[in-house]
Amino acid sequence: MHNEVFAIPLRAFGAHTRLPGPAAGDLFPEPRQVTELLSGTGWEGIQIDAVSEPAWMGSDVADVMSYVRGMPMIRGLAAQLGNEALTERVLAVIAEQYAARQRPDGVWVRAAAWLVAAHRA
Repeated sequence: MHNEVFAIPLRAFGAHTRLPGPAAGDLFPEPRQVTELLSGTGWEGIQIDAVSEPAWMGSDVADVMSYVRGMPMIRGLAAQLGNEALTERVLAVIAEQYAARQRPDGVWVRAAAWLVAAHRA
């Protein structure tokens, strides 16, 4: 399942610094992992459905980048780089990715998640 909401900035920063924790797409890449986790902790009747929808990020690239620059995760990654010029180059790469997704009605990305239903045993 591909989720561009966080993948775009994480890929850009990941090219220059070690990302904290698992990558955005690596937390639960397949439903089997979620099923094993839940069944091992007493849940049953587990049903998992993939949900992938377009997600509106903002009215234009400037709007999206204003949001992205304010994200605590992005501020932390920029601080980890410790180089303002490199941070600006990484942010420019991110802006290019969002520009490629610009439509007349805004910037759209693919958002994905697992929809999980279960009940306690």
